[in-house]
Amino acid sequence: MSDYAFFATAPKYMGRLLTKELERLGMREISEGEGGVRFRGRLEDGYRVCLWSRIANRVLLALNETRLNGPDEIYDCALAIPWEDHLTPDQTLAVQFAGSLEGVTNRQYAVLRVKDAICDRLVQRMGRRPNVDRQSPNLRIHVYGDQNRLIISLDLSGESLHQRGYRQSGLTAPLKENLAAALLIWAGWPQIAAAGGTLLDPMCGSGTLIIEGALMAADIAPGLLRSTFGFQGWLQHDEVLWQRLLSEARLRRRAGIKRLGTLRGYDVDTNAIRLSQRHLERAGLAGCAQFERRELARCEPGPDDEEGLVIVNPPYGERIESLNCCKSGG
Repeated sequence: MSDYAFFATAPKYMGRLLTKELERLGMREISEGEGGVRFRGRLEDGYRVCLWSRIANRVLLALNETRLNGPDEIYDCALAIPWEDHLTPDQTLAVQFAGSLEGVTNRQYAVLRVKDAICDRLVQRMGRRPNVDRQSPNLRIHVYGDQNRLIISLDLSGESLHQRGYRQSGLTAPLKENLAAALLIWAGWPQIAAAGGTLLDPMCGSGTLIIEGALMAADIAPGLLRSTFGFQGWLQHDEVLWQRLLSEARLRRRAGIKRLGTLRGYDVDTNAIRLSQRHLERAGLAGCAQFERRELARCEPGPDDEEGLVIVNPPYGERIESLNCCKSGG
């Protein structure tokens, strides 16, 4: 089986947390770098991180890494990649650039040179060029520059992995799903949940902390809720392998949801409670957590013998000043 070089991107300051997560997922040759974590493995490993990572934003599969003598070599580097093995002229693509390159003052220049090289290569080999679709391409190409170092990768994720698929819209001060997961991990929720503890969020907003906590406690893969990934438009995508990983994740979900403990979310805003319930249903967890309208001053803990974690992402600015619980000194 082929061995690939992967790079999982992460929000700022979360590289160490992602490193530990990749270790738990069984990845190898792991090393933290700027903006994320490198690892090596088989295609199955890349798929598994897309499916199971609660922290990563994207999973990139490197196609070419080289040192440039100048911006003119961007095109040559991209042209050397056998794009006919990755997409057809009937498919669409999008190119994204991150970082910086010596001699390149406009990021769009690097994007256009890589796009031109891909299209020219397919014209040479297959007689036609693909179209660009920046919104919903069949294949996303990620270009990273670091001084004179250029890395061209496939984006296996598609949309950012923090978009689990259960959240439609948030309230003021929404918390991204992977940031919510990071807070829960830092607070020790996985260990508390394993011991049968309770999770309480007294200012739950759209329910993200409670739902992410439920996904962890029930051993549910966060990617199981998503309908599409970037690798599904790739010519080398292994659908049999992917279906096997999904089947494994579904079995773990069925087993894990039976041992799910108590999770409660409160908020003074009726709309927030309504939205939290909707998101819980979209996550396939209807009835697995309790959401209730309550003033902060009334957010009492449970029974005296109940142990667990209280976690909150308080609103800020004008919204926090307008909360009834704050006006009453709660």
